Amino acid sequence: MSEWMLRPLRRWLAVPRTGYTLVEVMVGTLLVALIVSAIFALTLTTQVSSKKSGRRAKGLYYTRQAMERLKSYVTADSTSPGLGPTASWIYPGDASNTYALSPGIHDITNSLPSSFRDELPGASLIYTVTDQPCGTRRCQQVTFSIRWDEEPLRP
Repeated sequence: MSEWMLRPLRRWLAVPRTGYTLVEVMVGTLLVALIVSAIFALTLTTQVSSKKSGRRAKGLYYTRQAMERLKSYVTADSTSPGLGPTASWIYPGDASNTYALSPGIHDITNSLPSSFRDELPGASLIYTVTDQPCGTRRCQQVTFSIRWDEEPLRP
């Protein structure tokens, strides 16, 4: 190219320009939008996780309460007068209506507070008693299970 053709281009490049081009503005806007959406996503995830962990903590609390209450049904010698299982040894709210430590599945969902059952649809608290061999004595293993239906959480 000849010098006379490049002269206007050099003059245009030499003049200091103020402001931003459309491309620079669009790239800047895109970066800000990405950062803001990432912050909102992080906030939403934190709120959902907090609610889920709160539900788990409540479930664990009510399960521990049931475990502690069930301990009161354990005796060293169930054949001693006044210590064996009687009608009063039924766990309150047990749907099976049998001795609290009799082998089988015991549904004690009704012992959960109504606020917990209302908050979590399908909530259930079940414990299973199984006989285990342990020498000449009768030993029992108790397994607890608390469940509820997970529904979409709203912050």
